[in-house]
Amino acid sequence: MGSVPVGNNGQGQRPGYVDGGFIVAERRFLVFVIKSAVVIQHFAIIAERLEEALRIDRSNRRAANLAELLYTEVGDWEAVANVQSGLLATATDKAERLAAGLRLGRTYDKKLSDPARAVEAYQQVLELETAQPE
Repeated sequence: MGSVPVGNNGQGQRPGYVDGGFIVAERRFLVFVIKSAVVIQHFAIIAERLEEALRIDRSNRRAANLAELLYTEVGDWEAVANVQSGLLATATDKAERLAAGLRLGRTYDKKLSDPARAVEAYQQVLELETAQPE
């Protein structure tokens, strides 16, 4: 089926073409949706593997950091908080525990709108560092 011009942007250029019933922009969008579905499928596999790694060794910082990034990217804030809580509980370095506790407090406060759990997280931070300004 041939292409038929659609519209004009006022400068003699045509922004899209009807081709087989779809405007080119729509076709691009459909390709994007299909690619996104593949990414989502891969996301599920990656998340499953990271969770498995954390079940085997909750102190696996590499898996925890990757899981936190992954869940943040998709906005799964409960999962983010769970990972941050694990980092707070298992990190051996005080600075890492402080950072995890502050991130956990912010996640509860800003993303999950749960001030009670935010206060608990910040209390753990204050137990580590009483002079913590946040």
